[in-house]
Amino acid sequence: MALFKRKNKSTAEKPNDGEGKQSTLAIVKDAYKLVKQNRPIAIPLSFLVFLAVWAIGWIIGFAINNVITMAILFFTVAFGSGFYFFTRQANKAAFTSIENQLGAAASVLMGIRKGVTTDAAVGVDRNQNMVHRSISRAGIVLVAEPAPDSGSSLVTIKGLLQDEKRKIERFLPDVPVTTFVAGNSLRVSQDSSLVHFSKLPKEIKKLNKQLTKTQVRELRTRIKAIGGLNMPIPKGPMPGFAGKMGNRNIKMPRR
Repeated sequence: MALFKRKNKSTAEKPNDGEGKQSTLAIVKDAYKLVKQNRPIAIPLSFLVFLAVWAIGWIIGFAINNVITMAILFFTVAFGSGFYFFTRQANKAAFTSIENQLGAAASVLMGIRKGVTTDAAVGVDRNQNMVHRSISRAGIVLVAEPAPDSGSSLVTIKGLLQDEKRKIERFLPDVPVTTFVAGNSLRVSQDSSLVHFSKLPKEIKKLNKQLTKTQVRELRTRIKAIGGLNMPIPKGPMPGFAGKMGNRNIKMPRR
């Protein structure tokens, strides 16, 4: 089974009567299990946030002699605040669960839903250090990801990254290319030039938009036409981030 396997849209079965689609309740249940396993302290803290905000409502109610109205109003605000805090902790728990797994950065990149498409492991060396390629309006973004237990030096990893960059510049000289080296907490603490894999979406969104949407579509077509740039993907299980959190943040239910 290949790493980072995507579903084929043309062959994927369409769910019947909502079958196969996760409900909001199911997502929250999965998030609760994930938080309980990786960040158990976040559950009582979320409840404390709820109580603290609601208590403010009661205090204001007593001050203006309108307790019932303020209690009801702030109950909604308190619930929203507690739930927002919980979702933030759930995202952190999801990152923690894949911290030292092979392909963690690829999982995060492939979870960026809007305006970014990612091909995982377009460059791989014998130590399973990888380079992932994302395409967005900022151009092409190459992200090098060291294998968790490879012990490869930063020079080796950057060399793999530069090889992939030269390959792209040879065939697509007019396209802007940005590079990052991602790492887990240990590697980032040892070298501040690395980007923690959980911060990759934020770093990519900060890049200047240099291409139009039409140019991005053309770029994707050109990349597919080149084809031979991709290298074999190493065998192994896909990190659990995509399965546990569905590669997406939890959102508040729409009012």
